[in-house]
Amino acid sequence: MMPPKIYDCFPFFNELDLLEIRLNYLDPVVDYFVLCESMVTFSGISKNLFYKDNKELFEKFGHKIIHVVVDDTPPELIGVDPFRTDQHQRNSVIKGLKGCADDDIIITSDLDEFPNIDKIKNLKEFYEPNILFHLAQDMYYYYFNLKETSGKLLSHSGEFDGVVDKKWLGTKICNYGFLKEHGVDKLRHPSMREAGRRVDDAGWHFTYVGGHKEMTARQRVLLKIECS
Repeated sequence: MMPPKIYDCFPFFNELDLLEIRLNYLDPVVDYFVLCESMVTFSGISKNLFYKDNKELFEKFGHKIIHVVVDDTPPELIGVDPFRTDQHQRNSVIKGLKGCADDDIIITSDLDEFPNIDKIKNLKEFYEPNILFHLAQDMYYYYFNLKETSGKLLSHSGEFDGVVDKKWLGTKICNYGFLKEHGVDKLRHPSMREAGRRVDDAGWHFTYVGGHKEMTARQRVLLKIECS
């Protein structure tokens, strides 16, 4: 019997440097990368397909990358509802998983949420099918050496009751059958903690990494959302 394949899935905006780091880091443990790229920003601005325009930079990983182009965002959402536009892009990851078996293992993250590779290498220590695993991740702002330690900045998932050293619950792991039942975006909802388990020391969230240039690009998108 063949072991389940491992798919690493994430939405992509324009973070080419971060993409290169992720691909190199997780390549030894991942069978396929599902890169989901939209033709519009969350705020409704048309954008280039940065992966497509630069795919020669990632030729080494080309046989593993499944590129999902999101070109069907409902018109009534564009420029009106950034949160549902975001949800649509996340849920479009499923288009890159058409060949999956129900027991294949799916990792879902934002691009800047890195699962600890040692946890993926040793999945048998904690993984069970039909359970959602929330990876507890240290958070870094702007640079790889600037760690957030207050425990007050949490992901949409929140944190498990009773945890004192609160972490960013970003990356999720489950089997494809579970993902099909619930949808990609739903995995990040606070209610899904009840259906899951927390995995400690499980990675890093590198938010706004890239310095001033990256911050400025993201702030333009956020400003457009706030002003619309």
